[in-house]
Amino acid sequence: HRLQTIMDSDRVLVMEHGVAVEYDAPFTLLGKAKGAGATFRGMVEALGEEQAAVMYEIAERKFYGGS
Repeated sequence: HRLQTIMDSDRVLVMEHGVAVEYDAPFTLLGKAKGAGATFRGMVEALGEEQAAVMYEIAERKFYGGS
């Protein structure tokens, strides 16, 4: 899926090679430390600084109940 379409989801399941590697709210997954176990964060950051900032904003707004 395109990342922007799932950033306001309640939960995201991240699969890697057919195995579930992460499952949580997008904002929570984005808060994980870089490196192993931060697959979702890595995908968002790979979009580039400007687009990643938009994704973080959408996820944060959803997490804290904004519209």
